[in-house]
Formats: sequence, C-alpha cells, structure tokens
Amino acid sequence: MNYQRHYDALIERARYREVVGYVERHHVVPRCMGGSDDKSNLVPLTPEEHFVAHQLLIRIHPESKGLAIAVWRMTFGKHHENSKRYGWLRRKHSEAIGEVIGKYWRGRKRSEFSEQHRQRISAAQLGKTRGAHSADHKAKLAEAHRGKTLTQEHRAKLSKAKLGVKRAPYAEKVCPHCGHVGRGGTMSRWHFENCKEKPNGQNQ
Repeated sequence: MNYQRHYDALIERARYREVVGYVERHHVVPRCMGGSDDKSNLVPLTPEEHFVAHQLLIRIHPESKGLAIAVWRMTFGKHHENSKRYGWLRRKHSEAIGEVIGKYWRGRKRSEFSEQHRQRISAAQLGKTRGAHSADHKAKLAEAHRGKTLTQEHRAKLSKAKLGVKRAPYAEKVCPHCGHVGRGGTMSRWHFENCKEKPNGQNQ
C-alpha cells in the first residue's frame, strides 16, 4: 500500500472543505519532525481522520520515535480498536468537557470570577508569614553542608554567577568590646560575641 499517497490525499481533502461539528487540529508535517504551528501546516480533521492520519504517518516514518509516542498516546490503554471507536470517544469527551465548563461559567462574568478568585487566594493566605520556617530551614542547610569544601570548579561557577550583581552597601558597625569599625560578615565573625577583647574571656 502506498501510505504516502493516502496521507497526501487525506490532507488535500481536508484543506478544501468545511467540517461541521467537532474537529481536531492536525500538523501536516509533525512537530517532532520539524513542523511548525503555522496555519499552512495545520488542517482540521475529524477524530476518525486524525486517528487514520497518525496511523499512516507511523507507517511512512517507522523510525520516528516522536510519531510512535503520538500514536501510543492516542491508543494505549483506551481500547481504540479502530478510527470509529476513537472518534466516538473523542466526541463524547468533548461534549462532557463542554458541559462541565458551560455549567461552571453560566451566568458568570470573567471579571466577577477573577475578583472571587482573588478573594479566595487572599483568605487562604491570611495569617501566613513569608519565610516563617526560614530559620529552621537555614539550620538544616548549615548542618547538611558542615565540613564540606567547595571545589575550584564550584567556586568559579559561583563567582561567575555573581559577576556584575550589585549589592546594597553594608552599614558600618562598631564592636562594643574593641571599638573596631567595619562592615559585612567579617565583623560578626571576628567581633561582637567573638571579639578577643570581650571581657572575662567569654569569646567563643
């Protein structure tokens, strides 16, 4: 059987007709083979035709893994023995989804729904504090990384990631024990509670 000829005939027929009712969008050149979403590469097919089109494509290009996956998604575990059964199931699915969505939106305005949605989100977040568990999380991270040393490659990556990032300037701090004035993390490391001049030898 000339699968390519049958496929081309199916596509040409679909291009020059009007389909009434449920249709499925089909990529003439499949996306897995470089096809685009351009209008020229799309045709409306009935679900039966869509099923047949993918059966033909996998026959034409049996080496294509993407096409094999597409056919598997259409058939696997759904008992679609033929295109008629596939078409019937797809139409029933479309009708059911349309009915559910219709009931949900019936009588509603989009702006009204959006406001209600925002109110529900606001109520759900009420009382929650961002970063409430951050101290515990930091402690766990510190414990997990204790004793680990960074490789030169890791250090280079960190340095590259921070390249050009501007940080807000640190405020100056004065150590109450030795009077040293400085900025940043080194002050906390060598002064305040860790200062060598802390009285009674209480530095840690």
